[in-house]
Amino acid sequence: MKVKVEELQKDPNFNRHFCFKAVLKEGVGALRPAYFEFLLPSMLD
Repeated sequence: MKVKVEELQKDPNFNRHFCFKAVLKEGVGALRPAYFEFLLPSMLD
């Protein structure tokens, strides 16, 4: 099912935000970023 952006924006409860997740990995004596993720909000947010 495809939903157009315009249709979502008409909804007064539409909230466009993303969750940012940074995964750190231990390197040579320090934590370094391993990768990043942008996630859609979950029901628990």
